Amino acid sequence: GLYPAQALESVERLLNAAFVRGDRVVRVIHGKGEGRLREALHRACRSHPLVERFRETSGGGATVLLLVER
Repeated sequence: GLYPAQALESVERLLNAAFVRGDRVVRVIHGKGEGRLREALHRACRSHPLVERFRETSGGGATVLLLVER
């Protein structure tokens, strides 16, 4: 139920915390809906310095992010 900007703020906090903990894989559940959250997330991931690569899950309701190594 979040707007893309709100969701991306939450994802930013999640990525920073995961990186500090040393986690390499993060799964973001965005749902299917109209795809606005997914599109905003993927657009942000393409240029995010902590994201090495990402892929959408087979069901399409989540995206798995692989973070850079510390």
